[in-house]
Amino acid sequence: MIVGTVLAVVLSQIDHIIHEKLAWIAYVVCLGALIAVSLWGEERNNSRRWFVLAGVGLQPSEFVKLSTIMVVARFFSQARVSERYTLRQLWQPGLLIGIPFLVILKQPDLGTALLVGFVGVSMALYEGLQTRSLLLALGIILFVIPLSWKYVILPGQKDRVLAWLNPQVLKMDKRNPRRYDRTIQPRMAKWAVGSGRFFGKGSRRGTQTRLKYLPEIHNDFSLAVYAEEHGFAGCTLLLGLFYILVIWIFRVSAYAKTKFGAQLAFGVGAMVFWQVTINVGMVTGLLPVVGLPLPFMSYGGSSLMTTMVGLGMVWNVSLQR
Repeated sequence: MIVGTVLAVVLSQIDHIIHEKLAWIAYVVCLGALIAVSLWGEERNNSRRWFVLAGVGLQPSEFVKLSTIMVVARFFSQARVSERYTLRQLWQPGLLIGIPFLVILKQPDLGTALLVGFVGVSMALYEGLQTRSLLLALGIILFVIPLSWKYVILPGQKDRVLAWLNPQVLKMDKRNPRRYDRTIQPRMAKWAVGSGRFFGKGSRRGTQTRLKYLPEIHNDFSLAVYAEEHGFAGCTLLLGLFYILVIWIFRVSAYAKTKFGAQLAFGVGAMVFWQVTINVGMVTGLLPVVGLPLPFMSYGGSSLMTTMVGLGMVWNVSLQR
């Protein structure tokens, strides 16, 4: 948090025009680190995502999110398109988004890969896409989904989706402990959220989470801890703060003096928005579990620093307008 705060303050004082000039360097360095960690990184829970330096874990996929936003924003700021884009004109940003998407998916890290894709698509829609191209893109997505389910999505990821669609089926499949375990976290998370009721049980008094019925409470399911201890009222306050943050970022984007600044701010806002939306959805059972931290709440130094660096850049866009 201290390092992230210092970086945010420093970057807020550096003109975002310099950020634009450094976008390609940041993208190449972060992508190189992402490929390297996929080959030589430390493996945890059958996933290779971390470098461990002096006892500190670094997750390159977190930094790739921000560098991808920077380079896509640079593309749109320098493009000379008088009307809305067609799919053919978006092949370059599609490639810039697709490469880290595939590498992250291979680690495997479905949540971060989907986040990179959602942010990239959001930035393209913000810039403008022709209706015909938009309908064609939706058709392609609908065609690719069943193929991805059959050939790309791993068995463990499929179990998470099946546990979301019909948890009772996997819950009763005790002959397969791996599939049965996939239902524990989402079921216990909903128990914890519901047991918090309106005002919660009080700080550090949540029985579902503190007695570890819900495993790994410090990671992607930290919202369940907060919901049990602070209830519906506390969650409303927390989500209200996230709402204010995202609206502020989008207002900065709307009033930015440069096209790069507008796209950069919008990309960071989309990153925060999608992370909050997906995390809250999977904790409350509205979405399948894909593994994505809640900004500022979930454990993870790389995630926290990435969010704060992004906000530092948005802060500079705000100061320069």
